[in-house]
Amino acid sequence: MLTKVITKLFPDNNYIGFHLELSDGEDIVVNKDYREQFIVGETIATEVKVSIGKKIQADIDDYKTRKALFDTAAYETARVQIDAGVEV
Repeated sequence: MLTKVITKLFPDNNYIGFHLELSDGEDIVVNKDYREQFIVGETIATEVKVSIGKKIQADIDDYKTRKALFDTAAYETARVQIDAGVEV
């Protein structure tokens, strides 16, 4: 089961950011920071929130696509066939 935790990063040099930790069961599969330029004192613009949200969603979707391939029977069959054809 996928779970996510998104936390705030401390503002740095006119950038704000968030950290994504995506877990699949016990394994952390995405552990990444996302930053956008931001002028201190202004409100956090919708564009900044949407931009970071899209980047986070893209990384989650990418993991799900790769995981789906990893879990296919064809991928496992290829592994078994390669293993059977390699001698030690």
